[in-house]
Amino acid sequence: MNNFIYHEFIKINVDGVCLPQSGSTSIGVIARDFEGLVITGRTLFFFCPRDAGLVETLATCCGFRFAVEHGYSHMIIERNATNIVNQVLNPHTGSAWTIMSRPFIEYIIMGWDNLPRILLMYYTNFISSPEGYFQTVVCNIPEFAKTVINHDMYYIKWDNPPKQHPHVLSLNDLGRMIWSNAAFARKFK
Repeated sequence: MNNFIYHEFIKINVDGVCLPQSGSTSIGVIARDFEGLVITGRTLFFFCPRDAGLVETLATCCGFRFAVEHGYSHMIIERNATNIVNQVLNPHTGSAWTIMSRPFIEYIIMGWDNLPRILLMYYTNFISSPEGYFQTVVCNIPEFAKTVINHDMYYIKWDNPPKQHPHVLSLNDLGRMIWSNAAFARKFK
């Protein structure tokens, strides 16, 4: 396909997932230009039977309807709306405090791979999605997985149990902070 024709096409990504936590279904539709930049998008939530085939069909129909509503006459529809568990064989969790490289952020925002968008829909209904979304994406993409440092580089003094709220740090904690070799610390007043 030459560039002149390629420029006329819009790529529509459609994905759907059954969310076992809520019994609902989520469908996402994203329109991208020929360079992969997001033009517009839509997310739909509704209740339906937990049937991956039905959700995939609904996602495709939503993609066509979305294209017609926006006046796109030349489109490529890409769908990959199978059960998220089959897509993400290796989910990960970690700290919500992360440091990410520019190439990784560009991959999440502008990459043509569907994994970041599939996971975004999957993690939408989680209580603390920042503790799983980025970790799962980075660890499931070989070129980025090798860049992971499995330490959040924070000194945090947690309540014990259940590790839900950090203690407020003071000068009395300075020695432990220094000996921890952590680059950051929290929580201060």
